[in-house]
Amino acid sequence: MAAEGACLLVGRQARITVRLIDAKTREHLWAESYEDDLRDIV
Repeated sequence: MAAEGACLLVGRQARITVRLIDAKTREHLWAESYEDDLRDIV
């Protein structure tokens, strides 16, 4: 298994995207995005 992610900041908004990938087949197994105000993420 492998995981990858990305974070995008625009003003006070943050979007975090996470993906779980089968490393052997490169098949995407799961993905989710979270978006919120930076003050609420902690």
